[in-house]
Amino acid sequence: MRKRGTDYKRLRERARRLIANDDRLLSELAGMREAKRISLEIASRRIGITEAELEAIDGGTKDPTMGELRRYAHAVGAVIEHRVTDDEAEVVTDYSEPVVVTHECGQIEISSVRHDPSFGPIAQINMMGVRAQTKTLQVETTLV
Repeated sequence: MRKRGTDYKRLRERARRLIANDDRLLSELAGMREAKRISLEIASRRIGITEAELEAIDGGTKDPTMGELRRYAHAVGAVIEHRVTDDEAEVVTDYSEPVVVTHECGQIEISSVRHDPSFGPIAQINMMGVRAQTKTLQVETTLV
């Protein structure tokens, strides 16, 4: 039996990220369609597919073409922006300076921040949750 190494793990993680990005895109398009109260009938007509096909796209059981995604975005008044990054390159930046965050429970010093510069510089870090026992912080960043 062949042993699976770190390359296999990295490939699986990349595949998971690609799938998650696709799922998020489809979820956002469906959410925008629903928020604007555009029916499946109207949206599918605008896209040029059947209602059943659009339901399958929204449900994640049909893999839409790039053309269908463009037409879906156009049908709901959205623009899709693409970004390609090299997964093999080191794109995460470690800031060596400690970051101090003010939270309702007081100031918390974070010893390091890992940030992907392709998203732009960090303008603000907001605390979303603190688990005192594990010292794990969930943060939301605002980019400029």
